[in-house]
Amino acid sequence: MLKSYIVAAVLGLSLVACEKKDAQPESAPADAPAEAPADAPKVEETPPEAADSPEPGAASQQGKLELPEDLGAGETKLYGSRFTIIEEPLTLAAAVEKAAEHPGPFKIDATMEQVCAKKGCWFTLAGEGIDKPIRVRMKDYGFFVPRNAAGSRVIVEGELTAREMPADEAKHYAEDEGKSPEEVAKVGATKVYEFTATAVEVTMPKG
Repeated sequence: MLKSYIVAAVLGLSLVACEKKDAQPESAPADAPAEAPADAPKVEETPPEAADSPEPGAASQQGKLELPEDLGAGETKLYGSRFTIIEEPLTLAAAVEKAAEHPGPFKIDATMEQVCAKKGCWFTLAGEGIDKPIRVRMKDYGFFVPRNAAGSRVIVEGELTAREMPADEAKHYAEDEGKSPEEVAKVGATKVYEFTATAVEVTMPKG
């Protein structure tokens, strides 16, 4: 009888020990991140795209572009981006011939015939074998050229395309060129070649 009581007591103690062991909380894994205190400051990570710096020479579209200063006689200056085409520039006539197959990009050596008198936001190219001057606009309106650069030698890089210019747009350019109201009234729709420039090097005549 005494032996039965002893066995029962031992079994009872074992059950109590097992219950206590099961009631203990499991420990967190060693690699689990520790929780930050409730009053700790929140740190926000910088998105990868926000950390990238803008391209050199890229103009901010949020602010107003400053007009470039006039160039002096014999002075040369680059506007926009750096040239990416290392080969010698084409003539304007050769570029127009190639543009019938693809828009480029091309690097062209030509003469700046006219320039926007208000801002220098466009200019026209002239060259041997070209009947109508080719208008150049800066890519994304990102930069201007000096307003005193008419008659200068220019090397431009960008794309050359043909399109039908509507009459109202053609009249607007005629006004920018300083034409009289009578001349502007005669301007109508016309097929034109246009050049979208990413880089423009201007060399002023020496005298």
